Amino acid sequence: MFKANEQIYKTTTKALLENVNQIHVLEYYFNTQIELNVNICSPIRPDPNPGCRLSIDKDGNVILFDYSKGKSYNIISVISEKLGVSYNDAKLDIQINFVVKAKNYVKPAKIVPPERIPFKVYAKKQEISQED
Repeated sequence: MFKANEQIYKTTTKALLENVNQIHVLEYYFNTQIELNVNICSPIRPDPNPGCRLSIDKDGNVILFDYSKGKSYNIISVISEKLGVSYNDAKLDIQINFVVKAKNYVKPAKIVPPERIPFKVYAKKQEISQED
């Protein structure tokens, strides 16, 4: 980390992700409310079908998992794809908007990953025939 104009710039991805509220960052760039563990349409590519999910990884970071590509993205990767800029430019943009320009900056509490992600189980009832 280094100081510039009395503000601290986070030079590593880990330091930046620990010092911003990741959900607020995504809400700012996508201009919509973020829901975790719900299937959504991809925010980084045109796709009418819900094929992505935002969730928390074991380190407490928000990740986007894209089922069709089989890839996970951290919020910086998602924003760089959305804005069409490089990873480092997206990281710098987040630093400027959420660390440098932030008034009354308060370091966010770490997001705790859920113990177990709830899922629904469906059972289909069928009559048993003689062949079964």
